Amino acid sequence: VSKTNPKANSLYDWDQEQQTFYMPPDPQGHEWDKDWPVILITTLSALEYAKWYSQQTGKSWRLPTPIEWEKAARGVDGRMLPWGDYFEPTWAAVRGHTEEHILPAPVGHHQTDCSVYGIYGLAGNVQDMTIDPSSPETMITKGGAWSHHPQFVVFTSQRPFALTAQLETAGFRLVKEVF
Repeated sequence: VSKTNPKANSLYDWDQEQQTFYMPPDPQGHEWDKDWPVILITTLSALEYAKWYSQQTGKSWRLPTPIEWEKAARGVDGRMLPWGDYFEPTWAAVRGHTEEHILPAPVGHHQTDCSVYGIYGLAGNVQDMTIDPSSPETMITKGGAWSHHPQFVVFTSQRPFALTAQLETAGFRLVKEVF
């Protein structure tokens, strides 16, 4: 429970006996899977992580641009989705992929949601944060998410947000500079 908002629920808690943090079930009783993509962080945090990871690996890592993301998702032939032009909800983590409660899926769970470059989860599960170099003060989400209706999964659309936005439908993936 937040000290500034006593009605807010914490995403994690401290187990005094085990001396470790843990994730309690959410208010609906659903347990969060540790294999879900990272969500509810700001783009600023993702950018800081990219800096840290670059320092750790000695290679340059960053968030993709919207154009890079779209090519990775659609391939050079401009297909509508990673697998082609027909949308089948059970092939990606979107509304309708299961009759169970709508929640994110573990990374790589939907094997069909894979681009020609071997990148999973572009049509569903979690949208990706991207940064357009011409507008670096704005985060643009690309792709579909676990709570989206299939008709709203349009790879050419761009959804702008502040760098401080925290979305339950958005996460990030890094790209490595190759030059």
